[in-house]
Amino acid sequence: VVRKQPKDRGLKKAIEGLIRAGDRVVVLEDVVTTGASSLIAVERLREAEIEVDHVLAIVDRDEGGTEAISNAGLELESIFTLKDLHHALSGS
Repeated sequence: VVRKQPKDRGLKKAIEGLIRAGDRVVVLEDVVTTGASSLIAVERLREAEIEVDHVLAIVDRDEGGTEAISNAGLELESIFTLKDLHHALSGS
């Protein structure tokens, strides 16, 4: 788990889990809108010397996240786009 800010309770860390410097990870997001949260997570991971070059999202809302993530030298892959979900719900 990568947090925007360390919590004031528990382990009080920005990164929690079994990863450590030198590991390679993929950032997993439920929804990507602007990409800002993903990029914060990537920044925290890279500060901890963890390698990351991909973001995987369940839904990409097509609101600039793909471009922002690509501009940071990362690849975004999404299972669905918002357009896909609209088509599925409308039956077309």
